[in-house]
Amino acid sequence: MVKYRVKFVKRIGDGSYGGMNYFAAHDLKMKFPHRKDTITIAKGQSAQKVRDTIRHETLEAELMRKTGMPYRKSHQTITRLERKRK
Repeated sequence: MVKYRVKFVKRIGDGSYGGMNYFAAHDLKMKFPHRKDTITIAKGQSAQKVRDTIRHETLEAELMRKTGMPYRKSHQTITRLERKRK
């Protein structure tokens, strides 16, 4: 697994995203001026939400990187696993 860097940013896209990774941004055709090993996190989230978002974005990025799975499907897959975990 790649070790991802975390960068806190004021806003991601239209403001509806709490986190973003390179592979998701690329698939969504969003501007992502960071390295492939960077996860961006929107500022202003609770510590627990930040931890959850980092975990989500890392798993999503790895799934997309290793399998070539598109964003929507990888996001749904990771979200489903997160729900089972709770």
